[in-house]
Amino acid sequence: MKNKLTIIFVSFLFIVPLLSAQQKVDLKPVKVNTNTLARIKLPDLVVSNIVVIKINNECKVELTIRNIGTAGVPAEKYGMVGDDSKASSVRVKIGAIPSTGRYLRLVDPDGKLKIPGGIVKHIWFKTDDFSTVPAGLHSITATVDDNTKIAELNENNNRMTKRLVCKMPKRPDLTIKRIYIKPPNPNKGDLIYFYAQIQNIGTAPAPASKALFKIGGETFGKTYIVPALNTGQTHEISRRLKLSIAQKYLATAIADNPDVITELNEANNKKKFGFVVN
Repeated sequence: MKNKLTIIFVSFLFIVPLLSAQQKVDLKPVKVNTNTLARIKLPDLVVSNIVVIKINNECKVELTIRNIGTAGVPAEKYGMVGDDSKASSVRVKIGAIPSTGRYLRLVDPDGKLKIPGGIVKHIWFKTDDFSTVPAGLHSITATVDDNTKIAELNENNNRMTKRLVCKMPKRPDLTIKRIYIKPPNPNKGDLIYFYAQIQNIGTAPAPASKALFKIGGETFGKTYIVPALNTGQTHEISRRLKLSIAQKYLATAIADNPDVITELNEANNKKKFGFVVN
């Protein structure tokens, strides 16, 4: 009897672990409280608005840029004179013609985007690309951090495109379309004929005006009466001269001289043409 009980007890010791090993383990997903996760601290720049405004009877682009992130833009992303290797830039284009990028230190000189929620407005003035929006309807695109120098919460919200209209009063616009000479390769002592074409590229007729045509180092040049010109119309002036010294020369023509006509563009009245007398 004792031996039987011993066998039964030993068998029980082997059977119980075997049954336990065959039991299915019920693994339930563990819920994570997202409130316990540390919030990511990064800036997030967006172009929140683009408008066309008028300054001195010219249309300009004004941008509104916001930092909607949880951190400010680092100071190094503004760049510095002499070292812009880490500087972020902003780009604006009208249609398919892009402007060059402008660093943040120029767009946000007061550092308003260095804090979360910061807002800055910037009027797009420039000398080496467009600064004036032409009259008419345009697709204008602005991109902040276009060179991806800033790590942001959202890297896909940096661009805005709007179709905007620049409404300008109708005005004339006199410009020098072309200057040329005959013969094209003169020798010293040749009688040279000089021609300058004055064109009205504006949106309204131009009244009668005066133009100046100077050859070489002339002090005063020669003044011509230019008749009234309708939009797109061209008037040609000419003069002839002998040059006795073989060298390089400049011929200069200036429309609306002196400046008496109010034009769409007051900066395109002058043109120079270089030529050589052999």
